[in-house]
Amino acid sequence: MEIVDPRRRGIEEHSRFHDLVSAHHNNIVRRYKYYSYGILLVSASLLASIAIIFTSQWQVYISNSDQVFVFVLCGIPLLSFCLYLCDFLVLSSVFDSNERLYINEMPHKLLRCDMYASEKRYITNSQPNGFIPDQLFYNDEAQIVICDTKTRDKLKVYSSDVEQLSRYASELGPIEGRPICPTAYIRCVTPSTTRFLPVKLRF
Repeated sequence: MEIVDPRRRGIEEHSRFHDLVSAHHNNIVRRYKYYSYGILLVSASLLASIAIIFTSQWQVYISNSDQVFVFVLCGIPLLSFCLYLCDFLVLSSVFDSNERLYINEMPHKLLRCDMYASEKRYITNSQPNGFIPDQLFYNDEAQIVICDTKTRDKLKVYSSDVEQLSRYASELGPIEGRPICPTAYIRCVTPSTTRFLPVKLRF
């Protein structure tokens, strides 16, 4: 009977958990990109249709200056309402309630990134016990984006947060051999809300 080291088993279980989290996030990102492209296409079509209506059919009845006024007064609110309706219908049908909450919490820049690592421990000479960033993302510029979670009474980023994430960045770059995004994020959890706050790194 093979004896399995509990530490090794824990590492393997954590690795499987990370794979599941990454796959779930990347699946949401892939569907969200298609969803965003669809909304963009619908908005462009609606805007073109409204512009054609105001510049062709109504040109006989109103002057050019009035056309601009009517377009701003009626066209923009109509376009906004149509986009909101499309957003609500598509978001409700494509994503479940947990995924919608995930999307609403996360900024679009971060949502479009692929997950690179989740709660992975990094051991360094300066920190023998290691450091564990909650999540690392991989953006379109081939940079690693650091994200750490803090539970607080209010939404705020402290100077200690900047120092901590900057230290993570300076040590993470040589380990992974990839550039680090100069903007990290604090996932700030308060009793009333959850918000991703950007942090400008110093490294």
